[in-house]
Amino acid sequence: KIYRSFHHHTQEVLHTDMQAFKKARSFPQVAADFLQWCGPLDQVAFCTWGSQDLLELQRNLSFYHMNSPFPFPLYYLDIQKAFSLQFEDGKSRKSLQYIIDALAIPKDLPFHEAYGDAYYTAKVMQHLNRKQTLAYFSVDYFQVPSSRKEELQIQYERYQKFVSKPFCSK
Repeated sequence: KIYRSFHHHTQEVLHTDMQAFKKARSFPQVAADFLQWCGPLDQVAFCTWGSQDLLELQRNLSFYHMNSPFPFPLYYLDIQKAFSLQFEDGKSRKSLQYIIDALAIPKDLPFHEAYGDAYYTAKVMQHLNRKQTLAYFSVDYFQVPSSRKEELQIQYERYQKFVSKPFCSK
C-alpha cells in the first residue's frame, strides 16, 4: 500500500515480486482471518521468532484503522530468545536457519514463508525445556503503560525488566 516496489533484499527474502504481491489478498482481509483462526486471545499463547512480529502486526492494524484485539500487557514467547537462553549466551539472536542447522533438523520447507517458518519454529520448540521457556516470557512494547499504576516490573531468574509509562521528553 505504501511502497511501489520492494527493496531488492526484501524481494530475495520473500521469494516473490511486486506483481505477485499486488494480486494477494489485502492486509485487513488476511489479518481478520488470522485473528479469527487464533480464537479467543485469552486462550492462546503467541510464539514468535524474535521480538518484531507482534509489534509489526499491531502497527499494521493501526495503519489500517483496525481495532487491536490484544490485551495490555501482551505477553508472548520469543523462541529465538528462549533458544539463546537455553543453548547459548542468552544475548545472541541467531537466524531460524542457523538454529535449524545447529540442531540438525532436516530442511524440507523454504524459509521466510509463513508455513515453513512456523513449522521450523515448532521443531525448535521441541528441543526447548518448556518450564524454562515459559519462565522467560516476553512482553510486547507496542502498547505501553499509560500510568505509573500500569508500569511493569518483571523479575526473571537472570535479569529483570521494567516497562515504564512514556515520559514527556521521550
